[in-house]
Amino acid sequence: MSTNALYSASKLNSARFSETLYQEQVKNFSQPDGTLRLPTYEELKALPVLDSVIRETLRMHPPIHSIMRYVRADLVVPGTLSAPSKDSQYVVPKGHYVLASPAVSQVDKTLWHKAEQWIPSRWTDPEGQAQQAFKQSTDETGEKVDYGFGAVSKGTESPYQPFGAGRHRCIGEQFAYLQLGVVISTVVRNIEMRIPGGVPRPNYHVRSNCLRLFRGTNPSVDHDYTPE
Repeated sequence: MSTNALYSASKLNSARFSETLYQEQVKNFSQPDGTLRLPTYEELKALPVLDSVIRETLRMHPPIHSIMRYVRADLVVPGTLSAPSKDSQYVVPKGHYVLASPAVSQVDKTLWHKAEQWIPSRWTDPEGQAQQAFKQSTDETGEKVDYGFGAVSKGTESPYQPFGAGRHRCIGEQFAYLQLGVVISTVVRNIEMRIPGGVPRPNYHVRSNCLRLFRGTNPSVDHDYTPE
């Protein structure tokens, strides 16, 4: 996930985000000797640019591609954009399975402005759709449920569910945000990222060369080489 974030920030049309990420680090953690000190956990969570980059990357590249649930009792579901009905609701019968896909809902063009573009700034608009989706996901003022690992928000009504929702919402969600913040901060502090010419198109005819490069195989190996 951090690779996707850093790649997106380094592309030509997004390069300013890479520099903005770095300047945020300089502004908050500069020391008199010119070095950058390590941030605390609370400080890392309070960096708006870093937070926006992480959220936008998770929106476009969710770690959970689909969420399946077994319906234990007839379930009345309010009408949605994807399944409207005359009376604004429909019933999922007991015994059926339902599937939700963050990989679809998080790039739905009816819900997200320029859904297929990586635009971290969408998360800085307090009244924007992205922030509303995030508030629904965290639901800090709403009902909390303790499934045995601490009280969490359901977040089931949000189109933004990179870590799932409800009972099986990922218990490592907060650690993931922390890990992504640490990795991205470390890289932008030490590397100036630029891909001015864009990423080269894939060439699947150099497979054996890639194997030699990364596995240290014999240069005479042919295309039929099979790793041990």
